[in-house]
Amino acid sequence: MVETTQGGTMKNQEKSEKEAPKNKAHSKMLERGKRTAKAILEAEAREKKERRARQIKQYAEIKMMKGHSEEQALKMAEEQITTKEW
Repeated sequence: MVETTQGGTMKNQEKSEKEAPKNKAHSKMLERGKRTAKAILEAEAREKKERRARQIKQYAEIKMMKGHSEEQALKMAEEQITTKEW
């Protein structure tokens, strides 16, 4: 089996992460990175939720224009939007 450059780089990176010194500056950087990653994930989840809500609202408005009641339109929108797999 031939080892690629990327594979070798990843192995070296894994080794360096394991052998990293446990000093204060390093742990601060790790904590900061974790906080940043958490904030990014929360922002993405919030955006996804807002986008889904906007889609449902728009779909329901169109259905109401076509003569459906608000309750029916929201129910149809919820079913249609939440069952889609992108």
